[in-house]
Amino acid sequence: MTIEVGNLVRLTPEARREQTRRCLLDAAQAVFAARGYRGASLSEIAEAAGFTTGAIYSNFGGKEDLFLAVVERRRAAMLEEFFAAAGAEPEARVEAIAEVSRRLSPTASEWALWEEFFLYSLRTPGARATLVSDSDAFTSALVAMVEEQCEGLGVVPPIPVEALARLYMAIFDGLARQAVLQPEAVEDDLFATTVTFIGEAVAALGRPRTAAKPRATKSPR
Repeated sequence: MTIEVGNLVRLTPEARREQTRRCLLDAAQAVFAARGYRGASLSEIAEAAGFTTGAIYSNFGGKEDLFLAVVERRRAAMLEEFFAAAGAEPEARVEAIAEVSRRLSPTASEWALWEEFFLYSLRTPGARATLVSDSDAFTSALVAMVEEQCEGLGVVPPIPVEALARLYMAIFDGLARQAVLQPEAVEDDLFATTVTFIGEAVAALGRPRTAAKPRATKSPR
């Protein structure tokens, strides 16, 4: 929210804080990509954003939280765009998902950065707990979206919704890893084709949802 005073436009404290967070995330994304997780310093990130390291600590708490906030922002965009594409008309669905995948799948350097942090977290108990918490939150968001998708199809999936969500994650991660190692071996639309196939299988094999039975009410005496 902004407040206009004459020709001046002043940011509210909330808007100013959000602007600061956005600048820090943009700078962190660039510095992490260039230096790696261990090589990136908070002072360099703060300088790139035009702030002091105090701004990082007041908004994110530290390096681990800042890195995961960068990851979370990317994931949120991916979830929103992938599921919007999954709702396209059948004849356009594969291309819609493939277009999102081409734009948002990790590059080789982004994948290496994530693997570096993953290995770091396995060896650092505090970072591991933070990563587990972050992963749980992402999985919960994905499960909610898959549940919404199944409701839209009018079916109860043949496997639990959480298992279906984890299957989607495994396919995305596995294909991303293969694409980094052998980009020529992974077609641009392979992820889109695979998840579309799974969606069609869920629609075909799931059982129809039934409306909840109304509660019986006691007749007045």
